[in-house]
Amino acid sequence: MCGIGVIASLASATADHDTAALVDEMLLQLHHRGPDETSTRIEPQVGFAFARLSLVGIANGSQPLATGEDDLVLVANGEVYNHRSLESRLGITSELRTLSDCEVLLHQYRRHGLDFLDDVRGMFAVILWDRRNQKLVLARDRFGIKPLYFHRSAERIVAASEIKALMVDPGTPREVDWTTALGHPQLIGAPQFDQDETCTWFKGIESVPAGTILEIDLRDGSTRSHRYWSLPEPNEDWSEQRFVDEYRDALVASVRECATADAELGLFLSGGIDSTAVLALADSQDIHTFSAVTAGTLLNGDVEEAAWVAGKYGNPHHQVEFPHDLTPSTEQWRRVLWLSETPLCGPEVYYRYELHRFARQARPELRGMLLGSASDEFNGGYSVNTAGEGGWERFRRNLEYLADRTDLPRAAASSWRTDYSLPLVRPHLVREAAGSTADAYARYLRSEHLKVQQYNVWHDDRTAAGSSTEARVPFLDHRLVEISTSVPDRLRPALLWDKAILRRAMEGLVPERSRVRGKVPFFYGAGVGHTHRMMMRMLRAEDGLLVERALAAPGSADHLEGDNVRALLSVDGRDAELAEKAEIVLRLVNLGLLSELAREVPKVSRMPAGPVRQRVAEDVSGQDLAARLGVVEAADSLPPGRYRMTEGVTLLRDELNPTGFLMRGGELLYEFDATSPTFSALRGLASGDALDETLQGQPAEVADDVRDDVLELHRAGLLEATVEAVTDRQT
Repeated sequence: MCGIGVIASLASATADHDTAALVDEMLLQLHHRGPDETSTRIEPQVGFAFARLSLVGIANGSQPLATGEDDLVLVANGEVYNHRSLESRLGITSELRTLSDCEVLLHQYRRHGLDFLDDVRGMFAVILWDRRNQKLVLARDRFGIKPLYFHRSAERIVAASEIKALMVDPGTPREVDWTTALGHPQLIGAPQFDQDETCTWFKGIESVPAGTILEIDLRDGSTRSHRYWSLPEPNEDWSEQRFVDEYRDALVASVRECATADAELGLFLSGGIDSTAVLALADSQDIHTFSAVTAGTLLNGDVEEAAWVAGKYGNPHHQVEFPHDLTPSTEQWRRVLWLSETPLCGPEVYYRYELHRFARQARPELRGMLLGSASDEFNGGYSVNTAGEGGWERFRRNLEYLADRTDLPRAAASSWRTDYSLPLVRPHLVREAAGSTADAYARYLRSEHLKVQQYNVWHDDRTAAGSSTEARVPFLDHRLVEISTSVPDRLRPALLWDKAILRRAMEGLVPERSRVRGKVPFFYGAGVGHTHRMMMRMLRAEDGLLVERALAAPGSADHLEGDNVRALLSVDGRDAELAEKAEIVLRLVNLGLLSELAREVPKVSRMPAGPVRQRVAEDVSGQDLAARLGVVEAADSLPPGRYRMTEGVTLLRDELNPTGFLMRGGELLYEFDATSPTFSALRGLASGDALDETLQGQPAEVADDVRDDVLELHRAGLLEATVEAVTDRQT
């Protein structure tokens, strides 16, 4: 990973800036991306900035890179994994001047022009100056793994790896784009497909689209866009087994390429099939693995599974503990948010940032981190959850629902289709009225491609960059994605339900226990309430200082109802109720804080080291760990004992119906048949009976159903264990 930047003046512009000074300021903003070496190249029309993190060609891989004739100059961020084969194919081995894997890109461009990336494998952002033709070329890999942003004016183009580096230019706006941000489906959690290119969240700042080359003529500022890669069409020629075999071969090749470097690599290990497959195929006991230990990962089994997998392969394993009372300080959050440059910065971003920070403290020579990211998006990883209680057909219908939600505002037939359970017109008519005829699954894949750019690789890049580490993502090899996304409709149920293509491909290559383990969320699920309470504590700290700073930021008063934001923070809530409040409030606060930070443009620096988090003992199920994490319930069952309604929750019965209710503050939360075993058990708990006492005389199946209902209420924060219940469990 590196930090790259350029300031290029149009030929017709009158110089009104000191290019060298601005390039130096750019380097200060990019230093965390490449602390090993910094360099610049200043010409009358173009100035380059380069901050290097050394992973390949450490002894001789400096940039900017140039051809022998000096007619082409390039800076690049990322890795070209097949550079050796490209160099051999071009016959240029004797012409190479460095050991950099990116030097081959100069010769690719000279030979192939704007087709120079067609055969390149890897992750990269490229800035190339074609002096002879007065063209500035900006390009990104097929998934936008490596970032590249730019701002253009009548005088010049400024481009860099991070938005903050653009803002050193006095002509670049320093304003949040409130209108666009507040309408973005990911910000508001809208149930619809993403369909627009990446949103940068800031006015006047654009992102080079993934899989695209922009050619800007510096003589007149005209721009040509060349898209060199798109998601493939369905492949009707391959058999089901051919898809599995090809996928296996492509994943093996991708992991081996990503696991090759001249510096130490680590791996984030969850114990799921994605990260386990990467560890197994990397086939190196020198790789240190790292896992987050939170209430969520303890309850969902990740803690135990990750430790088991690391032990199975003999890799040194580090468990990074996040105790239940951990709360980021105001300044810590502002630092992580400014590093990430997105209002989508949330608990997952914070946890990953801390994991990277711990990894660099534990392994100072570590330079790269292997990730299992972005497997779910293209392999059907969300199919089971999206289907709810149904199977593939329900999944397909729910995708059509999302397509409808995306199209309805633009469709003439929108008034006919307001209730998905009782559609009055055929779904394809709605999509045709909106000008969209692609099948719902194809649109889903395009939406996932955009989501990966907007969120996944964005925060993967930034959280790693904050600790001067490069994130490597083997599942985003385009050869691999082309296989899974070209599965035709007739084979999708067999290959893309619950990541079947990956699970079948890994048969015999990973432990069976890992291969068949179901998907669990990173922090959503049974432990999500712990995470959201942490975020709410942070927002309420110091009399709501983060919130007040956000509400006082430029643009906030025009777009946010400040009193209502404050009111949400004052409402007590738990789990599901709190989750909705915490995530919505946090994204709005983040927008305000970004607006404030953009005016200041502070330099990113590493967060102070502080104490290294405790290494967790091998017995990850111990009660001391559960207590530190604030966990009081088991992952799949309730311990015996006494439970009571949490404060403010009331159990009521309507004798006329008869119906039972759970109420809080006048709000109806649950409705029951008052003659049901569950309602009877709740009445017993309210009277002080132990859970097992309320179930005496019930058949085993009925008792199990009641326990499930009580567990759901407990996780929702409506029931709490008494001191006696917790003591019983710990003994």
